[in-house]
Amino acid sequence: MNLDNLSKVSILDVYVSCFRNYRTSIEPRTVNLLRWLTSERYKNEVEHIRALHSKAEIDSLKSNLPAVTASGIFTHRAIGGLIRHSGFIAIDVDKKGNEGIDFEELKEELKKIDCIAYCGLSVSGKGLFCLVPIAYPERHSDHFRALQEAFKKMGITIDQSCKDVSRLRGYSFDGNPFFNHSAVPFTGLKELPKLRAIEAQNKHTGAVNNKIDIAVKMIHSSEDGNKHRQLLKASYLIGGAISTGEVNETEAVQALEVAIQSRSISSFADAQITILKGIEAGKLKPTK
Repeated sequence: MNLDNLSKVSILDVYVSCFRNYRTSIEPRTVNLLRWLTSERYKNEVEHIRALHSKAEIDSLKSNLPAVTASGIFTHRAIGGLIRHSGFIAIDVDKKGNEGIDFEELKEELKKIDCIAYCGLSVSGKGLFCLVPIAYPERHSDHFRALQEAFKKMGITIDQSCKDVSRLRGYSFDGNPFFNHSAVPFTGLKELPKLRAIEAQNKHTGAVNNKIDIAVKMIHSSEDGNKHRQLLKASYLIGGAISTGEVNETEAVQALEVAIQSRSISSFADAQITILKGIEAGKLKPTK
C-alpha cells in the first residue's frame, strides 16, 4: 500500500494523539491516523495476546500497548484536553452483549455501510472496532447516541463508553482490515430528551435523586453571565456524589446536559467540557 499517494485522497488522513500505553494520560505525541491503522510495528505483541487464555495476563499486556485518541488531538487524555477534533468516532463491538455474532460475517455486513471508514479486529480478536466520520464534530455525543440507536436496530450493541471523546483506542492488528477511504460522514443526531420530558418521567416514577435535583436547580437559577460558573459548581457537586456512589454518573451527566441545554448558551460542546471538568474535580472531594 502506497500511503504517500493514498494519504492525499483518504478521509483517514488526519492527525490524532498517541499515548505510550493505557496508563499514561500525559505527554502524547501526534500521529497520522491512517499510518497508525496500517502499522505492523506491534503485530507480534497482538498475536501473542490472542494466543493467551488468562484474562489477567491478557489485560496486563493490552495495557502496555500504545493507544490513540481517535477523536482528536489532546494536550492530555481528558475531554478538557481536546485541542482539535479529528472528525471521527471510534466504536467498539465487543463479544459481551453480542453473544452469538460471527465477527468476520459482521465485518462483511459493515462493509456495506457507506459511513464506516475502517473496520478491524480488536486486540483480543474477539470483537471489532470501527471508525466513523461525523458531520458535526462539535455534536460528538449526539452523533454517538444516533449511532448507538442505528446499530441497535441491526441487533448490535456498541460500547457505551465510546461516547467519551477522549476514549483510547489501543493498537491492534488485522490481516484483513476494511478501509473505505471515501466514507461519507454520518449525519444522524440524537439529542437528549428535553428537560420537561425528564421531569415528567421522574415525577411519574419518583426517581428524582436529591443531589442531581439540586445541581439541576443550580443551573436553572443561574443568571446570565454566571451560567458557566454555576454549571461548573453543579458539576463539582455531582462529582463528589459520584465518587461515593450516591449517584449514577451516566444519569447525572445526562441531567446536567439537559439542564444546560434549556438555557441560552453559545456552545453546547463547551458546556459538555465544563461538566466533565467539574465532575472530575469533584470526584477528588467525595461528598460527606
